[in-house]
Amino acid sequence: MADLPGNHSDSGFDIPRALYDKARDHQDQLTEAERQRFLSRGDVVAKALGSPDSLTTEEIHQACGWPSPDVVRANTQHASGGSLSTPAELFAKVKGALENGQFDTAVSGEEACLIAHNFRAGEDWGGEWQTESQGIPGHGHALTLLTRRLGSDITIFKACGYRSFEVRGLPGSGPPPSPAASMAAEDRARRRRAARKLADDMASAEDQVQRGVISEQEFFARVRSIQADMLAIDTSDLAAEYTPLPNDPFQLIPPGTPLPSLHDRIGSGPWPDSHRSVGAFDLFHQDTGFSGSDSANRAVQLWATLPEDQKDPYRARAEAKRREAWAEYETRLTEYETRLARQDANPNAVFPLSAFQLFRSDQVAAGNGGVGFGEVLARWEALTDEQRGLYERRARADRQTRR
Repeated sequence: MADLPGNHSDSGFDIPRALYDKARDHQDQLTEAERQRFLSRGDVVAKALGSPDSLTTEEIHQACGWPSPDVVRANTQHASGGSLSTPAELFAKVKGALENGQFDTAVSGEEACLIAHNFRAGEDWGGEWQTESQGIPGHGHALTLLTRRLGSDITIFKACGYRSFEVRGLPGSGPPPSPAASMAAEDRARRRRAARKLADDMASAEDQVQRGVISEQEFFARVRSIQADMLAIDTSDLAAEYTPLPNDPFQLIPPGTPLPSLHDRIGSGPWPDSHRSVGAFDLFHQDTGFSGSDSANRAVQLWATLPEDQKDPYRARAEAKRREAWAEYETRLTEYETRLARQDANPNAVFPLSAFQLFRSDQVAAGNGGVGFGEVLARWEALTDEQRGLYERRARADRQTRR
């Protein structure tokens, strides 16, 4: 494995999840013993968690799962037209564009795809390296820690992921596009966004004239300007993307339909990395009960028709879930620190096992000890809520007995 050399052993799975979380989120609070626990593993991912300041540039790229610094530099320069050379510079550009509301215009599709695909060029977008990296204990924590130190955050990755999907399509949906095809896809995406913005401008003008904010004369002047701009956009090759599905009352998203905002898609603020972000639109999509390959398109159209006062309850629910996620994360971290303090006082103390650790122990006891971590995780995720609940109850009981 060239990009993510391990030399790691199963001992990495014996490190509690809470210690991985602490290394990622509270480096300044790690004790020397905790740092040595990581460093004793002897692999670059553990070194990133135990002593990130000691990493070389090459090791940073290895721990993140990126190509070598020379390759990343070449890819970044190519994507940015020679104006940028490092991940930190590209992260800073995207962050500034998001803060100024200029992401769609200031960041190219190629730049967004580069971040979304871990600084790999289009011809190297295969998934084999991702599958290999998942087996390294703490890899996700190290990636988050190191990219944060380089100026990135979850909002940057998600924005670039959405943009990459718009330009590239679904992961694994075919071979990577040629440079000419990528440019054509980016051009279509740019024209589609321009058409949607003009439609938004039209809706805004209609709203303002109805509320008396602008006069009818000003309204018609805006309409003529918007229509002229719309005629200047070539939409001839976009029609096929919005063909109605057979026997379906909803159409694929037509030009002009506003997409949910980033806040409505991923929440109003950062989420702990231990939880998947949930936005207001996600909750609305779930409530619609739509299914099938076009369910998201149908939900987007319906969401666009909702008045703001009907969207607000979904936003409140999403914010409540975000706060619950942070409360759960902080509680787990506090419990770990409390247990650690007790273990320092009593070196023979034993950490309680999590629900997943209990499941993994049962797998080993059943003769599946040779199964890789990724396969065990897949089996865990395939459990029903009832089956998983049994392990969660066992874990709670274990915690109570070890308090």
